[in-house]
Amino acid sequence: MIHSWKPDEKGLILISDSGERIWHITNQVEAARPSVDFDGALYVYHSRDESDRQPRLYRTYGADTGPIVREASVVRGQSPSWLPDGRILYSGCWLDDCGIILTRADGTHPRQVVAGASETNPEASPNGRQVAFMSKRDGNWEIYVARLDSDITGDSPKRLTKNPANDGLPAWSPDGRHIAFVTDRDGEWAVWVMRPDGTGQRRLFDIGGPLDGTVRDAASHEIQGWVEERISWAPLP
Repeated sequence: MIHSWKPDEKGLILISDSGERIWHITNQVEAARPSVDFDGALYVYHSRDESDRQPRLYRTYGADTGPIVREASVVRGQSPSWLPDGRILYSGCWLDDCGIILTRADGTHPRQVVAGASETNPEASPNGRQVAFMSKRDGNWEIYVARLDSDITGDSPKRLTKNPANDGLPAWSPDGRHIAFVTDRDGEWAVWVMRPDGTGQRRLFDIGGPLDGTVRDAASHEIQGWVEERISWAPLP
């Protein structure tokens, strides 16, 4: 899935491995961080297309796309991602509790699983027992993991990275044995990998440029920077 800036095809577009266009999911140019469920059939993303430019959650409903509604209001939040059981994680608030929120796909039964105002980009492990995310809780962007199989709301996360550079956009390997992430710790952006306990950190490959790109004539609310990007790890065919 790509975010297209072509004048006649702005928004999120699903393409095949050969580059063939399959489905124009939404023409919202503000749409960001799409996530596909573990069956490859459903999609969820956030968009800032409303006049207040606050992020809200959207998902596919069969061949249609629409907002996730809770108590007659569109759910506010960003960086949603699927769990294997069909629930959704996102960064946002429920009542007065902000952080990583876990909810059913229809927006019901929300609960906070990680507390913190800067927690974002949650990614569930393939077995659904842990969530990796990025946060500024210790001063700069770092990567953490927390348990999802705990009944304790706000279970203390474990910090995986620790350096003055930016570390973020975690992505689990299909077997759950590694977490890929991006970092500029060596002065250039690259994709690194580590074990889920933070050990074995090593560089995989350079990205070849900055993650904060610019698009001509794009409004400021349409581009939020690298924290609204996503990397993913797919199994080999």
